[in-house]
Amino acid sequence: MGKDTLAGLLAAENDIRKESAGRMNEGLHVYKGDAVSGLETVYSPYNEGDRDIPVLDSKRRVTTVPERVRYDLGAFRNLLRLVTTREKSNTSAAANVTLPDGTVFEAVPVGVLMELPKQLQVLREYMAALPTLDNTKRWKESTNEEFVYVAETEKTIRRVKQIKHKIIVPATEQHPAQVAEYSDSIPVGEMERIVTSGAITSVRKAQMLRALDDIIAEFHRARGNANTSVPDRSLKPMVDSILNSIVGKELMDRKDITEK
Repeated sequence: MGKDTLAGLLAAENDIRKESAGRMNEGLHVYKGDAVSGLETVYSPYNEGDRDIPVLDSKRRVTTVPERVRYDLGAFRNLLRLVTTREKSNTSAAANVTLPDGTVFEAVPVGVLMELPKQLQVLREYMAALPTLDNTKRWKESTNEEFVYVAETEKTIRRVKQIKHKIIVPATEQHPAQVAEYSDSIPVGEMERIVTSGAITSVRKAQMLRALDDIIAEFHRARGNANTSVPDRSLKPMVDSILNSIVGKELMDRKDITEK
């Protein structure tokens, strides 16, 4: 995140806060706009010479939830580093913090213990809005695209109406045949709807929210025990471990997260 001095961080604080809030708000709009879903329709006519091709539904998927989370949390991580570095210099009391994976960070300043839960609560509101896969569909992970799920193909028969005639009363020497006109639905082809999604499973979302809730609760617990002195050391590893515990180290370690 650039220079780690307090003066340097404070000078950039407004920009860091603005970027973090801006990315998260943008991410929420992305999720509401259903930018993580895609649709492809394939039509296979029974008669290869058939030129009556219907209009096929399609929708381009813009992003996936993990990709968007990775982008948004890159800026949020910078904000947490700012907060921890600033608050470390404003207090002398501290307490140990134990993350869900068992990692222990000793002598975390009480200012950090008070401020980080506020920021993590903002993160929780963001995480609660993450789109999940439609449970009415059967999904499997795509073999071609990362973070993408493919629903079971929906197949339907395309039918067209054809006018036919049926003899109601046969012709006689005195009268012509009585013919009734009717329409018949004739199968002419097969439609396949292929739905894709960049959403996450409801189980994965629940896991992330539970990890986040546990971390917030741990900070509240530790705040009540803050009574030790604060060593002069960086809290970056704690910030990284917090986010790794929520969304996974593999995602946060990706090189395409923007660093400041």
